[in-house]
Amino acid sequence: MNRQRLFTLLAGAPDLLTGWGLILVPDTVQELMLVSDPLPSPAVRIVGAFVAGVGATYVWSAFRPGPGERRLWNTLSMTAVLRCHVGLVFLILVVARQLGIAWLTVALTDLILALVQILWWRNWRRSQT
Repeated sequence: MNRQRLFTLLAGAPDLLTGWGLILVPDTVQELMLVSDPLPSPAVRIVGAFVAGVGATYVWSAFRPGPGERRLWNTLSMTAVLRCHVGLVFLILVVARQLGIAWLTVALTDLILALVQILWWRNWRRSQT
């Protein structure tokens, strides 16, 4: 397994599992995340569906058979866009005190992964020219 596939799998599997956890056992997962002010069940389940969907996109891309370097890079670039948006929204909500400080881990994780993916993708694009 090459670096891109491994990274894609390691970035996606936790999201896939966390997302399904938020859908199926939202209170337990928020407790494990050390959230002191959990989101209401319907809202967090919607968040869970989105998180699971992003995770599934990574995992699907990592395991899809056949040559897929371009597909992996497309997945990394598009999920970076998603992570930027999610990270910024969570950051704004934490700063505005509409979400508790524990949600800052979500913002930072998404923004850091997005930055890594954008830089990695940019270097790959340069190597293709």
